[in-house]
Amino acid sequence: MGVYLYAILGGEPFIYGELMDIVNNHPRSAFQIFTNGTLVDKKIVKRFWKTKNVVPVLSAEGGKEETDKRRGKGVYQKVTGLMNILKN
Repeated sequence: MGVYLYAILGGEPFIYGELMDIVNNHPRSAFQIFTNGTLVDKKIVKRFWKTKNVVPVLSAEGGKEETDKRRGKGVYQKVTGLMNILKN
């Protein structure tokens, strides 16, 4: 089809357990995956780097109060924790 960039969003994409299998099977395509980070751990981040074709886009409303109010208690901590994992 000639499509090489995909944006995956809507709810939490990582609830679909085979998402990284699909991504890793298409190394010539790029995937922007919008996530609040609640289901992403170090194991999944290692898979990001396996094919280097994932651009995670982290969802937060700003500070802790705004993010936790909209997305649930503890989400701000999860998303900032994921930022640190990605940075390292």
